[in-house]
Amino acid sequence: MAEADRIMLFTERAKAASAEVLGPAPKSGLAEEIGRALSAGRHPRAVAHPSLLTIHPWLEFASSDCDLVRHADLGIIAARYGIARTGTCVYEPSNSAERLIALLPPTCLILLRTADIVADIGALAAAFDDRHAGVAQSLFITGPSRTGDIEHVLTLGMQGPGRLVIALWHEDT
Repeated sequence: MAEADRIMLFTERAKAASAEVLGPAPKSGLAEEIGRALSAGRHPRAVAHPSLLTIHPWLEFASSDCDLVRHADLGIIAARYGIARTGTCVYEPSNSAERLIALLPPTCLILLRTADIVADIGALAAAFDDRHAGVAQSLFITGPSRTGDIEHVLTLGMQGPGRLVIALWHEDT
């Protein structure tokens, strides 16, 4: 499957799972696109892994500060892969605070490079190699948290973020 087809299918499936999808945008325009998309939601307390701090100056880092994550309005993470067939993002946190950035704040923003979108789970398995030998866990995130346990009514945000925004980006050309 061609990259353009993977991006289109990923976007379609992610939106079907109630995620918001931005882009794809060039890396140099990513901060501006994210800022526009999130300004209406007013996220004054945003946390991210320290490697993502160059995206926007208002981010606070949270590599080991679980208390900071607990009080955040927005968590920003970078997915390692995307799965086109399901609209799923694969995130590989290296510690508990990084995992909590994806799970505790009411809004989660996932950055995903378009070149890292694979066609399906089989292609993802083929992409895993020796670099993943030390990865303790992977989170597969498809849409915002949801449950239908209460009176069989679908409710978003009961066991994780109620809003999921995926920002697709590509290298500047």
